[in-house]
Amino acid sequence: MSRNPAAKRAVFGVLALLWLLATTVSFAQSPDPKAEAVKLMPGAYYWTGTNWRALEPLEWSANGIKKNGKSSIWTYRHSEAQVQFKEATPLFCYRLPEEGPNSSNRSSLEGLVIARLDRKKDRRELEITSGGAAFAFRTGATKGRTGAITVTAVAPEVFLIAPSEPLSPGEYVIGDSALTLTGYDFGVRSAQ
Repeated sequence: MSRNPAAKRAVFGVLALLWLLATTVSFAQSPDPKAEAVKLMPGAYYWTGTNWRALEPLEWSANGIKKNGKSSIWTYRHSEAQVQFKEATPLFCYRLPEEGPNSSNRSSLEGLVIARLDRKKDRRELEITSGGAAFAFRTGATKGRTGAITVTAVAPEVFLIAPSEPLSPGEYVIGDSALTLTGYDFGVRSAQ
């Protein structure tokens, strides 16, 4: 038993219209990074374009003092981070633990930096300049290591962070400027 060709075209037309409607609705409802960020648990994340993925903590292995005694070298395991971006302006989210009513999470982000690491054959390094009695990384103290970042508060304990200018290809750490021992690493590869 064969169907009427006009009926087949009508069914096909209806199916095509339903498919078009479904794809239009899915494009119109692409996720908003800010709305998705408030749902995260405390930690550091990067935006994939559709969702947030957790960053892995940087694996610190050793430190040493340079011969001149005015700087220290922090050494990190592996020559390359597991997370590699093709885009030069990745978007990050820090969700801090909730604190008491008299504390300010904003102050804990004031020392946040994105610093470029030196890549070696089997490790990565960051030179930290000395300051006073202890070694402390100072933004801008090592020329070309850090750049400006943009921090946007989404909620009292949720912040979006992005480099203000595109990052050049290489290995990086995002973390607290005090010691950079509690940072998260990533790399930027040139888009080819």
